[in-house]
Amino acid sequence: MTATIHEPVTIACSWCGDGWTATQDTPSFVSFVAALDYAKQARWQIDAGQLLCPDCSLRRACEDAGHVWGRWSTLERALSGRPGGRARHCRVCNTGEFAPPTGHSGALFGVVGQPVE
Repeated sequence: MTATIHEPVTIACSWCGDGWTATQDTPSFVSFVAALDYAKQARWQIDAGQLLCPDCSLRRACEDAGHVWGRWSTLERALSGRPGGRARHCRVCNTGEFAPPTGHSGALFGVVGQPVE
């Protein structure tokens, strides 16, 4: 759980480090208790000492239950039109996976994945 203890108090998601940008600027509070009360009303979850924003709560629940993956989509490399790998997303939480093209380490993509056959 991440929190600043000096006033004003702010909180951040233990997974993504933020959790507020999708809906609003980071709010500040006069106390840690007030911050937690507000977070609970905003559908944040406190679990095993972690404070999770709604998006990360959904992602964690989905990972625990198992993602519902959509079909793989073939990506094209910019300008060349050659295959650039494949991607798919979970239909529940929108988490994505990427598989680089065959023979490519994925290092330029910033993602580690399985080669596309």
